[in-house]
Amino acid sequence: MRFKLPFNNRVTVRAFERVKTVDPQYDIVDVGIEYATGRIDSIAVGGSFSTLKGWCSADDEGTSKDSKGDTPTTKD
Repeated sequence: MRFKLPFNNRVTVRAFERVKTVDPQYDIVDVGIEYATGRIDSIAVGGSFSTLKGWCSADDEGTSKDSKGDTPTTKD
């Protein structure tokens, strides 16, 4: 996410901006400041975040099943 500070067109704040990587297993994000000249001062944090991804994908799968109308059937 990027946003500009009020009354300052020279600085853009970068908050958890995704950094491109070669290895898709790892996600790297940075927090910092980007100047109008293109220079960036930031701190990057990375990891695989597999547990978080698992939690998020489980929610997505549960939601997609409900949206399709798949409901469990019972035998009488």
